[in-house]
Amino acid sequence: MSETERYSNVKEYINKRLVLTCTYNKYGLLKGESVKSTCLRDIKLEDGTILADHIWITDEEFVKAKLRTGQALQIEATIRERVRPSKTLFDEPLLDIKLGKPRLLKLLKGKRR
Repeated sequence: MSETERYSNVKEYINKRLVLTCTYNKYGLLKGESVKSTCLRDIKLEDGTILADHIWITDEEFVKAKLRTGQALQIEATIRERVRPSKTLFDEPLLDIKLGKPRLLKLLKGKRR
């Protein structure tokens, strides 16, 4: 699946505040950052529509929650458009998304599959 196809279903959600489900993956430091970031996987709308396979967020609330790998979460966030630089001078920049003002709503029972 190309990058364009991967995010074509997301355009209608840009700048909208939505309730999402996802799975906590890990904490880490992104290149050039000094604040812990959180990697969330399988970001989906409530109806199951997949928005992204993973997203890194920097938000202290998620770090303080001491999440377990595989923990299913319900969050609220605004979907924002992000343009990633191309890997070479000849490639087009890539459309991507990021989560604006994410807020942890609740921990869901069990692990997601």
